[in-house]
Amino acid sequence: MNRRQFPAWAAYCCTLVALGGCGEFTLPDPNVHYIAFGDSTTNGPSNRNYWDILRERLGEEPNRFANEGKGGESTEDGLPRLQQLLAREIYPNATTLLLWQGGNDIIQFIGRTDSLLIFSPNSADYPFDNQLDEQLDESQANLEQQINAAQDAGLEVYVATQFPIREQTGTCDPLPLDILLAPQAVNANVYVRRLNDRIRLAAQNTGATLVDIETRSDEITSSNQNYFDCNHLSEEGNAIAADEFLKAFEANAAME
Repeated sequence: MNRRQFPAWAAYCCTLVALGGCGEFTLPDPNVHYIAFGDSTTNGPSNRNYWDILRERLGEEPNRFANEGKGGESTEDGLPRLQQLLAREIYPNATTLLLWQGGNDIIQFIGRTDSLLIFSPNSADYPFDNQLDEQLDESQANLEQQINAAQDAGLEVYVATQFPIREQTGTCDPLPLDILLAPQAVNANVYVRRLNDRIRLAAQNTGATLVDIETRSDEITSSNQNYFDCNHLSEEGNAIAADEFLKAFEANAAME
């Protein structure tokens, strides 16, 4: 390339990336039909995450699924990221959004209010009722806006509830504590159930399909092999989650 050609080439490149900014450019991928969006439930430390197992059980090729998970992300941060992703039309032929997010909202709330998990939200003397209600209101609103954005883009949305934390002493990442004791895990799971109630409301209010992972809690907690650590699923645990997504897909197909 000579000097005369460079200005035209630079202008061309910036035109191509106008939607995403000149610092970042991703070529559109017309093969993708399923977008898996969320935090470390989607892009976690396990050898395989739920969406890859679901892909296999649906008989889909790997290029039909896009992993848009970002570990540690809250619904507050996930909302603009999803909106930007949809606006850029990176996946022009996508039909389905798999949305699994919200756990970090609770982790961050615990870190701000009760990092030692001394209190249970079910306790009569729980001191953070108003703050927790505000956080859950915000989380639900963020999820509903994510769902609405995807639906406005023509996507069918499947939104999942959270699975329970393992209720025994073990290492935890990225919870406020590196080690979580069993009584602390019991208190943490009260928060999880409160969040799941709001996820169900978000699905109901928007018409999204609910994937109720919490209904598999007994099965998930029955074996340590289902956990990578106290708050991430292993490949075996992700297989249970994938089964619940598959059931939701099959139920929708039966209604068509």
